[in-house]
Parts: sequence; C-alpha cells; structure tokens
Amino acid sequence: MARPSRALTTFAENLRATRARRDLTQEQLAYASGVTAGEVSRMERGIREPRVLTLVKLADALEVGPATLLDGIGRHG
Repeated sequence: MARPSRALTTFAENLRATRARRDLTQEQLAYASGVTAGEVSRMERGIREPRVLTLVKLADALEVGPATLLDGIGRHG
C-alpha cells in the first residue's frame, strides 16, 4: 500500500490531536459527527481522505473550525 501524502498525514495528526484534546473516543466523535467510527479510524491513520462535508461535520462535532484540522497543510503551512 502506498504511503499517505504529507497533507493526509498532517490532517490525520490534527484530527487525532483535536479529538484527544476534547477527550473524545473515536466512537463518541463518530456519533457526534454522523461519520462512522471506522471512517474516523481510517482518517486518523491517514488511510482515508475526507470529503469536504465530512471535514465540516468533524470540525463541528469537535467545536473547531475546519482550518484547525487543516493546519499545516498547503503552501503556507
């Protein structure tokens, strides 16, 4: 299997760290966001790239802006 891109790895790290700061399990985040626990797990491992609406759902459930989950990605990151 190919290694995830740096952007995907950064997103995965941001998602995992933000969830941990909120003291939520993957299952709790899944319930709050409407995303399956399996999808949360795959995104946190850098296996699954989120769609834009999924990113927004996760950010809303974590009570952060989508930019928090994308921090460090892109030209200026």
